[in-house]
Amino acid sequence: MKNKFLIVALLLISYRLLAQELDTPSIVYNDTDLSWQNFPAISEDGSYYLIIYNEYSCCVDTGSILQQRSVTTGEINKEIILYPNETDQIEFSSEKKATIIKEVQDLLKETSYFKLFEVKKHQQIQQKDNNELFVKAKLLTQSFTSKSVNLPLSKLHGFCCTGDYDSKESCDVSQSIENVWLSKKHQLLLIESGVTHPADGCDDGPYYTVTPLLKE
Repeated sequence: MKNKFLIVALLLISYRLLAQELDTPSIVYNDTDLSWQNFPAISEDGSYYLIIYNEYSCCVDTGSILQQRSVTTGEINKEIILYPNETDQIEFSSEKKATIIKEVQDLLKETSYFKLFEVKKHQQIQQKDNNELFVKAKLLTQSFTSKSVNLPLSKLHGFCCTGDYDSKESCDVSQSIENVWLSKKHQLLLIESGVTHPADGCDDGPYYTVTPLLKE
């Protein structure tokens, strides 16, 4: 009975991962509302990934930007502003929205993109001898472990460091992992990290890191 359960579980995982490669990203405007599905996504050849970038903020809508980034370097290759920053006090016209959708469609037609699989259960593993960080992704009975991950440090200033409004100090703050996505086909994890600070205006992120998986 136990073996039968394991077989069913493995088949379910395989089906879910296969479904990833059938789900393609899309973005639409419904009247004034912007909606998207199947993001983040990765190109079929594993060269680029797509994210909807929303800067962390406690208090304002910072807008939405579609970014195409290199898997190997993380550099932004292309970006399209989907929705403006609230502080800009700009509202896109119908013509502007149509232009944006056309730009998005052209980008998605350059190559095939497929949704990355969201990992809801993940674990950070810190090596005691050298402080190397690894991320383990769990999917039912299967687990995937990343190679060593180097998360960036967030550089904060003044009040965000000391709680003193008159402070001019700077500090480096370790980031926490917020979200993890998997591409089994390309044997990699996409990691979103950042700082969600209890003080208003001190959030920093998101940052994205692509790391290969260790050989199973």
